[in-house]
Amino acid sequence: MERCLAPSPHRIQRWWPRCSGTDPDLSKLPEQRVALRDEIKSQKARDRNSLFEAGLREALIKQGKIKIHQEVINRLIAGYRG
Repeated sequence: MERCLAPSPHRIQRWWPRCSGTDPDLSKLPEQRVALRDEIKSQKARDRNSLFEAGLREALIKQGKIKIHQEVINRLIAGYRG
């Protein structure tokens, strides 16, 4: 006998995102589509750039080409905070 691994309906409903109760205005979707698409593309580009920079920094540190002076960074941050 196979066991069904699908969640029960009450579990799905419990985790389903809840809205304010008003239906979205679909007539504005064509107007907002381009802005939404551009926002998503920009966010993905920023994420890729951050990952690239982190990987590059890590590789250069391992190669010994750059050195991060964490105590200096901490001192600078402390100076800005207070």
